[in-house]
Amino acid sequence: MSELRRRAVVTLGARGFLALTAVLPFLGCSDRTSAASSTPAAPLDWQRFIDQLGTVAETQHESAWDQSAYLEQVRALLLRCDIAGHHVQEALARYRNAHRNFPEIRDLHRQQSVQVCLLEFEPGERIELHDHPDMTGCIRCLSGRVVVRNFTELGPGTVSGQVRLRHDTTSVMVPGSTGILTSTISNLHDLEAQKFTRLIDVFTPPYNDDRSHRSRWFTLGEMSAVGEIVAVVRS
Repeated sequence: MSELRRRAVVTLGARGFLALTAVLPFLGCSDRTSAASSTPAAPLDWQRFIDQLGTVAETQHESAWDQSAYLEQVRALLLRCDIAGHHVQEALARYRNAHRNFPEIRDLHRQQSVQVCLLEFEPGERIELHDHPDMTGCIRCLSGRVVVRNFTELGPGTVSGQVRLRHDTTSVMVPGSTGILTSTISNLHDLEAQKFTRLIDVFTPPYNDDRSHRSRWFTLGEMSAVGEIVAVVRS
């Protein structure tokens, strides 16, 4: 056993160690040569992607869960997922534009610990500003071009029904782009497609009745003198 693995056994719980072994191929070790560490990791077929994602997602139950580190692991797995494989291609072939002025959102996989969704936007379609209560998210753009704005909630406003936000980033996602949000940082976002766009989104934990009920929609107001944006929570 390498020194890295010995340290992991000592410092991580069982789920944490399993998650570490799942992502070791792309973490890189200090004893590897620079040429070897720069070699792209092998693609993951759909089942291997789901298996490794499920293992990593179990770390959310650890008492000292590091959401940012976890999302980097998910990002790496998403980038390795072979979208040319049968499962993803079969889902893409079933696309139907069933909702006018709103993207199609379909589950590719769901289990108790994690949910993988496919989002498909016609040009100009958007998802207005919303949050993801007690959830993390990681997005990979498969095709197209979409503008994503992320915000962090700072606290309630001076008027009932208002919240104070910080604008974190505005990014243009193109094929290969990724983005993340934690339960507390950049948890609010809106998206608008500039051309036909497909995204894969990983939610941890997945949406359920409670989290869906607590999810909120927002209307942005003006930026305050201290650089905060006041938003109105819509029912």
